[in-house]
Amino acid sequence: MGYNFVNNNDISNQDISLGTSLRFQRGIGGFNKITLTEQQAIENLKHLLLTRKGEIFENPDFGSDLLLLIFEHTTDDIKENITDIINDAVSQWATYIKIIDVVTDIDVNASIVNINISFNVDRIPVPIDIGISVAPTGISVTTT
Repeated sequence: MGYNFVNNNDISNQDISLGTSLRFQRGIGGFNKITLTEQQAIENLKHLLLTRKGEIFENPDFGSDLLLLIFEHTTDDIKENITDIINDAVSQWATYIKIIDVVTDIDVNASIVNINISFNVDRIPVPIDIGISVAPTGISVTTT
């Protein structure tokens, strides 16, 4: 597979792939091609926040401590810490993403943490929402 470098002015061309989705598909290849900047930003944000620091070989600073924090005991400042972790990771690794708001809901009795992140991408003023839900059954990510 070869790489094709393109000028930033050309990324609106639907024939140019900006990357691959983290969602697997059955069949040849296994990954969906991403051609829109918004889709790539969503996938990059998912990858960044759901990767633990130290998980990537030879790049131990990449990722966030989000998953470590949300599995800790609930404290009064956990919502603020979640927001800080998200903002720190994005400001270091995805500067083209601008976080608008982070809303965290915690159900202590059911052991569920729901995080809704509203953001936009440089040059695209439309806000995008991504939700991360952590429950005893697993982690799910949704976009709207």
